[in-house]
Amino acid sequence: MRNRGWSGLKDYQLIQRVVAEDFTLVTCNSVDFRGKGPGELGGEHANLDIHAGLVCINSEVPLDLDLQLELFQAALEVLEAEEDPVSKAFDLFHQENGQVDYDIYDIPAAHRAAAVQLQAPAQELELPNEQGNAQQPAAGAPEGEAAAP
Repeated sequence: MRNRGWSGLKDYQLIQRVVAEDFTLVTCNSVDFRGKGPGELGGEHANLDIHAGLVCINSEVPLDLDLQLELFQAALEVLEAEEDPVSKAFDLFHQENGQVDYDIYDIPAAHRAAAVQLQAPAQELELPNEQGNAQQPAAGAPEGEAAAP
C-alpha cells in the first residue's frame, strides 16, 4: 500500500481502490474486511457484489515481518490450487503451538451474507522450516500439528 500512496486510507477508501484495480486484498486486519468470519460476515468485502478475493492472515502470537512472510507463502501455496478466488475469502489461522489451519468460503454481497456456509471444513497446513522442508509434528503433539518454529 505504501508504494501505491495508499497508506492512511480509511478501509472504505482502500476497498474502493482494491476493487477498481481488481486486486486481491491480503490483510492482517481481518475483522474490518470480512467481519467475524463464516456465519457472522460483515466488513467491507461483505458489502460488495463481486471482488477479486480476500486473504486474511490471523495469529495467536504477534505477527512480526518474518512470520507474516512465512504465513503469506503458506497461503500462496494453498491458493495456487484454487480455481477461482472471485468473491471468496481465505482465512489462515496460526495457532500459538505453531499449527496452521485455514478456511475458504464465499463472501457475497450484504443481502446474501446470512446464507453463507463453509464450503469445506478447516484444513491444516505445514509451514516449511528454515531449510524449506515441511515441519514434523512436535514430540507429544497430536497428529497433524506441526512443531512451532
